Amino acid sequence: MTDITIPAPSGSTDTAASQVTTQTTETTEQVAAPQAEKPAGEPQEKPEGDPAGDEQHKTWKEKRAERNRARWQEYKAAKETLPLRLQALESEVKRLRTGQQPPDFSQITDPNEELAERTAWKVRQSQATDAEARLGAERRAAVAETQTRLAAAWDETVAEARQSMPDFDQVFTKDTPVHERAAPFIVESDLSAEIAYYLGKNRAEAAELFNTFETNPALGLMKLGRIEAHLSRPAPNKVSTAPKPAPVLSGGQNPLGFDAERASVGDMAERLKKAGIIR
Repeated sequence: MTDITIPAPSGSTDTAASQVTTQTTETTEQVAAPQAEKPAGEPQEKPEGDPAGDEQHKTWKEKRAERNRARWQEYKAAKETLPLRLQALESEVKRLRTGQQPPDFSQITDPNEELAERTAWKVRQSQATDAEARLGAERRAAVAETQTRLAAAWDETVAEARQSMPDFDQVFTKDTPVHERAAPFIVESDLSAEIAYYLGKNRAEAAELFNTFETNPALGLMKLGRIEAHLSRPAPNKVSTAPKPAPVLSGGQNPLGFDAERASVGDMAERLKKAGIIR
């Protein structure tokens, strides 16, 4: 059972402005040159947006959605690069382990050549052992890194789910049976939160899915796909169970000029004949 919870220049010494001491009898006002006016039809230039200002105006939901997308991008990138790293090490181990049988040193007559062959054999064995150790460490690191990124992406998904499903934490708990083989497929689904919520609501079906992944992972994946398809279907239109309204007489529900409560039997019969209700 898996708990998806499934990581400066110096200042100038000059005075700021010189003082004016000369007085004159005539002063000339300096008028700033007017800026050239743009034609009325020409669009005004808009100031470029400030990225920092745009960032401040983002809501917490938008920021969280961006973090969620970034986490998913990191997780998907890791899923693509980690296998390549492991494949390179596996190829190196295979190359070094090719021809495991040691050479027949008895066929070598030259002592110096025999010594060289024995030394080369020991070096290849040592290199292969080191490569296998690095491959094992890389595999463990890949698993840990994948789990960390997967958990981080799941945390963002849960945070988003709590907004639309306030009781998510009460429905999907650590007691909800989720197999470790199913966890990555659930988290990677576009309906990951909905699937988890569904399993929390249907514990018997969740337990059955857990057992299927334990004995037959391929069949378990098919069942999980059916659940996802079921949740992705649009909800059917609700059919009203209310009784149909009574027939409306022509001219509206209660046309002006005719009062059903005050009308005589003859008037009512005539009215119903005109409406086509009776003959």
